[in-house]
Amino acid sequence: MKKIIILTSALFLGVTFMAYLYFSKLGIDNDAKDLALQSATNNAALVFSFQNDKGFYDIIEGQQLIQQVLGKDKMNLLKQLKTSIIDDNLLNRYLKDQQVYISVLPDSNKTLNFLITVQIQGDNDIKKFYEQLKFKKAISKNTKDLYKLKLNDSLSVYLGIHDQVLTASTSLKLINDANVRLTENPFTEYIKENNRQIKNVLTQVYINFNQAPLLLKNIIAGNINGEISIFNQQNSFAVLNYNFSKEKILFSGSTELKDQHNYLKLFENTAVQNTSIQNILPDNTANYALYAYDDYGKWLKKLNSWQEQTKILSKTGAAIKK
Repeated sequence: MKKIIILTSALFLGVTFMAYLYFSKLGIDNDAKDLALQSATNNAALVFSFQNDKGFYDIIEGQQLIQQVLGKDKMNLLKQLKTSIIDDNLLNRYLKDQQVYISVLPDSNKTLNFLITVQIQGDNDIKKFYEQLKFKKAISKNTKDLYKLKLNDSLSVYLGIHDQVLTASTSLKLINDANVRLTENPFTEYIKENNRQIKNVLTQVYINFNQAPLLLKNIIAGNINGEISIFNQQNSFAVLNYNFSKEKILFSGSTELKDQHNYLKLFENTAVQNTSIQNILPDNTANYALYAYDDYGKWLKKLNSWQEQTKILSKTGAAIKK
């Protein structure tokens, strides 16, 4: 009887120990996988996400509209990176099938720039990737973990090579900012959650509306008001899926409103409504927004509740009375 108890106890302890080792390693691996995403989402309002797969590049190269939207310089940068690294089989084996993130960020010269982030495959050594890169390309070291890679006679990029993560940009500022990784970032968690749910999509665009004002200030003159004032103080995230077409660029998806007192919450669960008011708008109308409700009585109760929570009910009443 004692032998059975001893054997059972030993077996139980052995299984417990193995389970502990397995889940500890799983947790470490998951944390390591998040490093690239943490770098990509730091201060980013827009993050494009796609898998480093040959099929993706074949499809995108046939989409002329995207090339026109990005512009000649940005498109040239992406093409040169693809030619120099992705098309090189020895280099690409370190990055094959990995998730690639392209963040759109405000640069130091009041422009927008790209930060490209990708993680080296877990069973590969980033130091070996650097040695391969050094052997094949003109690369020089600036500081610790920071390098300058010459793509051709007229184009160079900065590379950050650290903790299995590779960051690339023509902006030194964006590379340095990417080294600040926030372990607790709601935008990072939002992307991770949607990455688990979305499968077989060519590319996704993730939007952090909290960072939108900083991005918009770099591309518009004056304050964020008028029709774009909706981007001010919007604690919201969105995910959009890219649908391929040679004639059109279409992104469709959903927005998650984090602020429970957001006015748009009043329409969050409203079913799609038929509207005809747009038929009376002039053909040259620059922009407009339509808000619809299915039951005015129920919606009015929600509106009054929202006005009370945001402490504007008395102001609304005074305005109506006036």
